[in-house]
Amino acid sequence: MSADEVTGDDVRPDELGGSAAVRSAWWSQLPDARRDQLLTDHPEWIGNSDGIRAADRDAANRAMIARVKADLTRRSDELAARLTGNRFGGRFTSDDARKWYVDRKIDDIGAIERELRRSESAHPRLLISFDMYSGERGHAALAVGDPDTADHIGISTPGLGTTIDPSLTGDLPYQGMGGEARLLREEALRQLHLAGRDTEAVSAIAWIGYDTPNFTGPGGKVSTARGALHVATAGKARDTAPILSRFYTGIVAASDRQPHLVALGHSYGSLVTAEALRMTRDLVHDAVFFGSPGLGGDRGYDIDYGPDDFNLVGGRSYLLRNDDDPIATLGIFGSDPASSPELIRLTTHAGTDRTGIVRVGSTGHATYTRDVENKAPMAQYNMAAVLARLPENLIYDDDITV
Repeated sequence: MSADEVTGDDVRPDELGGSAAVRSAWWSQLPDARRDQLLTDHPEWIGNSDGIRAADRDAANRAMIARVKADLTRRSDELAARLTGNRFGGRFTSDDARKWYVDRKIDDIGAIERELRRSESAHPRLLISFDMYSGERGHAALAVGDPDTADHIGISTPGLGTTIDPSLTGDLPYQGMGGEARLLREEALRQLHLAGRDTEAVSAIAWIGYDTPNFTGPGGKVSTARGALHVATAGKARDTAPILSRFYTGIVAASDRQPHLVALGHSYGSLVTAEALRMTRDLVHDAVFFGSPGLGGDRGYDIDYGPDDFNLVGGRSYLLRNDDDPIATLGIFGSDPASSPELIRLTTHAGTDRTGIVRVGSTGHATYTRDVENKAPMAQYNMAAVLARLPENLIYDDDITV
């Protein structure tokens, strides 16, 4: 019998401290009235609990938004008052730096609210993680399509410079990670429809669940130098890997089926993804790395980059690289992924896809997953084919002559 059953509403249930599987089993067996009561009285216990079903995490996190925004606003006002009364500013107290980060989190909440307002019946948004306290920056995960009922789930992890505001929403409807997730899901559903597999559901998740390496900050050149150190070392990736691995586990534990799970990592996020996969067992089927400066590994050689090394369940590991991507050519975390015989190279070049649509090529470091001049790139098409588990649709790097 749990503490929740013994003492009632004010004690956090023991099961929430257990594994994702424990949380999922406990939550699914609770009476509806008890679940509703917990969501109403203690949404802070539910919203970030891996293993709880996505719709309930979304409800809990939405309920927390106003409360967290009010708390952060109060903190910002208190810090502003302290700075006003301090002749040295924040030089000896760090109050100026604290306020800078608090204000950025308030901006993050605004970006989340904007993205949630873009929810539509065909592409619903679910806020399945919302954390403004554990890191310097805000953390969140947004799903497009319900992962609990999806046959195919893609989880995308970003890299350098990614913050909820503006990276989740962006300046245009489909340029932020939320919009990119919608485009990826839409393309995967289109390909499934053409393959006669309309009954299969898809969810695409944008996961900004860590403090990414970042050149901006309250310290000016100091913040820039710190960001350069973080992006040049694997420390943040290794620290984040267990968190991402638990997120993978929770998504599968909450599912009402055995979903096809795809891990996608961009830039430094590809290293985070690779490290998370190395500690995840029997869950992820396929991995897609794009714009990758290296995938780490204990030995750092090409043999570290195969499906077995990433613990993939009967799947494959794929690589996409734009010709002019300056980050992807660095190869600073282990050997250059493009030289690995184990990684399957998918094209990012312009051409006609397997369904007869002419695709544009992507360029630089940031355009793999977003429309280019309102045209869908080949890289996005290929990622959707992996997500939909349609290997016959893939366009490989040597299929197109540039």
